[in-house]
Amino acid sequence: MSGDPDNYEVRPFAALEWRTRGACVGNPPHYWYSDIAAEQQKAIRICNVCPVIDECKSYALGHREYGIWGGITELARRRAQRGKPMVKVLICSKCYGQYERDFWALSKSKYCSDKCRKKQHRDNEKHRYDIKKAGR
Repeated sequence: MSGDPDNYEVRPFAALEWRTRGACVGNPPHYWYSDIAAEQQKAIRICNVCPVIDECKSYALGHREYGIWGGITELARRRAQRGKPMVKVLICSKCYGQYERDFWALSKSKYCSDKCRKKQHRDNEKHRYDIKKAGR
Protein backbone atom coordinates (compact mmCIF):
# COMPACT_ATOMS: atom_id res chain seq x y z
CA MET A 1 0.00 0.00 0.00
CA SER A 2 1.35 3.43 -0.81
CA GLY A 3 1.17 6.48 1.42
CA ASP A 4 -1.40 8.07 -0.92
CA PRO A 5 -4.83 7.99 0.79
CA ASP A 6 -6.60 7.75 -2.59
CA ASN A 7 -4.62 4.66 -3.57
CA TYR A 8 -5.95 2.02 -1.15
CA GLU A 9 -5.18 -1.58 -1.86
CA VAL A 10 -8.29 -3.63 -2.62
CA ARG A 11 -8.11 -6.87 -0.68
CA PRO A 12 -10.40 -9.83 -1.16
CA PHE A 13 -12.53 -10.67 1.87
CA ALA A 14 -10.82 -14.04 2.18
CA ALA A 15 -7.61 -12.20 3.09
CA LEU A 16 -9.40 -10.85 6.18
CA GLU A 17 -10.76 -14.24 7.28
CA TRP A 18 -8.73 -14.00 10.51
CA ARG A 19 -11.24 -11.40 11.76
CA THR A 20 -13.84 -14.11 12.35
CA ARG A 21 -11.49 -15.82 14.86
CA GLY A 22 -10.80 -12.68 16.92
CA ALA A 23 -11.49 -12.49 20.64
CA CYS A 24 -13.44 -9.30 19.90
CA VAL A 25 -16.18 -11.26 18.13
CA GLY A 26 -19.24 -11.24 20.37
CA ASN A 27 -18.01 -8.39 22.60
CA PRO A 28 -19.52 -4.88 22.54
CA PRO A 29 -17.97 -3.12 19.50
CA HIS A 30 -18.04 0.28 21.18
CA TYR A 31 -15.10 -0.76 23.40
CA TRP A 32 -12.81 -0.60 20.35
CA TYR A 33 -14.10 2.76 19.14
CA SER A 34 -14.62 4.60 22.43
CA ASP A 35 -12.88 7.72 23.68
CA ILE A 36 -13.45 6.55 27.26
CA ALA A 37 -10.21 5.21 28.71
CA ALA A 38 -11.89 2.48 30.81
CA GLU A 39 -13.63 1.04 27.73
CA GLN A 40 -10.39 1.23 25.75
CA GLN A 41 -8.65 -0.73 28.51
CA LYS A 42 -11.35 -3.43 28.31
CA ALA A 43 -10.74 -3.71 24.57
CA ILE A 44 -6.97 -3.88 25.03
CA ARG A 45 -7.32 -6.62 27.69
CA ILE A 46 -9.46 -8.65 25.29
CA CYS A 47 -6.94 -8.06 22.48
CA ASN A 48 -4.06 -9.24 24.66
CA VAL A 49 -5.51 -12.77 24.81
CA CYS A 50 -6.64 -12.86 21.18
CA PRO A 51 -5.34 -15.65 18.92
CA VAL A 52 -5.13 -13.32 15.91
CA ILE A 53 -3.54 -10.28 17.59
CA ASP A 54 -0.54 -10.32 15.24
CA GLU A 55 -2.67 -10.35 12.08
CA CYS A 56 -4.87 -7.60 13.47
CA LYS A 57 -1.90 -5.46 14.49
CA SER A 58 -0.25 -5.88 11.07
CA TYR A 59 -3.48 -5.01 9.29
CA ALA A 60 -4.02 -1.87 11.37
CA LEU A 61 -0.43 -0.67 10.87
CA GLY A 62 -0.86 -1.06 7.11
CA HIS A 63 -4.25 0.65 6.85
CA ARG A 64 -5.80 3.78 8.24
CA GLU A 65 -8.18 2.26 10.72
CA TYR A 66 -10.04 4.03 13.51
CA GLY A 67 -10.08 2.67 17.04
CA ILE A 68 -8.14 -0.10 18.73
CA TRP A 69 -6.75 -2.87 16.54
CA GLY A 70 -4.38 -5.58 17.75
CA GLY A 71 -4.34 -4.04 21.21
CA ILE A 72 -2.94 -0.77 19.86
CA THR A 73 -4.68 2.58 20.05
CA GLU A 74 -4.97 4.78 17.01
CA LEU A 75 -2.56 7.29 18.57
CA ALA A 76 0.08 4.60 19.15
CA ARG A 77 -0.23 3.41 15.53
CA ARG A 78 0.17 6.95 14.20
CA ARG A 79 3.27 7.40 16.36
CA ALA A 80 4.72 4.14 15.03
CA GLN A 81 4.03 5.16 11.43
CA ARG A 82 5.91 8.43 12.05
CA GLY A 83 8.88 6.47 13.39
CA LYS A 84 8.24 7.25 17.06
CA PRO A 85 8.13 4.47 19.64
CA MET A 86 4.75 2.83 20.14
CA VAL A 87 3.20 3.36 23.54
CA LYS A 88 0.25 1.87 25.33
CA VAL A 89 -2.09 4.06 27.33
CA LEU A 90 -2.84 2.68 30.77
CA ILE A 91 -4.97 3.75 33.74
CA CYS A 92 -3.28 4.27 37.12
CA SER A 93 -4.77 2.01 39.80
CA LYS A 94 -4.41 4.73 42.44
CA CYS A 95 -5.32 8.10 40.86
CA TYR A 96 -7.10 6.73 37.73
CA GLY A 97 -5.09 9.09 35.53
CA GLN A 98 -3.86 7.98 32.11
CA TYR A 99 -0.18 7.28 31.57
CA GLU A 100 1.91 5.87 28.73
CA ARG A 101 4.34 2.97 28.70
CA ASP A 102 6.54 1.66 25.93
CA PHE A 103 4.35 -0.82 24.03
CA TRP A 104 6.90 -3.61 24.28
CA ALA A 105 7.89 -2.96 27.93
CA LEU A 106 7.66 -5.95 30.23
CA SER A 107 6.82 -3.78 33.25
CA LYS A 108 3.66 -4.84 35.05
CA SER A 109 3.38 -1.57 36.99
CA LYS A 110 -0.19 -0.48 37.71
CA TYR A 111 0.74 3.05 38.73
CA CYS A 112 1.53 6.19 36.78
CA SER A 113 4.30 7.24 39.16
CA ASP A 114 6.37 6.16 42.10
CA LYS A 115 4.32 8.61 44.20
CA CYS A 116 1.07 6.73 43.41
CA ARG A 117 2.75 3.37 44.04
CA LYS A 118 4.01 4.50 47.46
CA LYS A 119 0.68 6.07 48.36
CA GLN A 120 -1.13 2.82 47.54
CA HIS A 121 1.40 0.86 49.59
CA ARG A 122 0.79 3.17 52.59
CA ASP A 123 -2.99 2.79 52.16
CA ASN A 124 -2.63 -1.01 52.10
CA GLU A 125 -0.51 -0.97 55.27
CA LYS A 126 -3.04 1.28 57.01
CA HIS A 127 -5.87 -1.04 55.97
CA ARG A 128 -4.00 -4.09 57.33
CA TYR A 129 -3.34 -2.25 60.60
CA ASP A 130 -7.02 -1.28 60.89
CA ILE A 131 -8.09 -4.90 60.33
CA LYS A 132 -5.67 -6.15 63.00
CA LYS A 133 -6.82 -3.46 65.43
CA ALA A 134 -10.50 -4.34 64.85
CA GLY A 135 -9.78 -8.03 65.47
CA ARG A 136 -8.34 -7.44 68.96
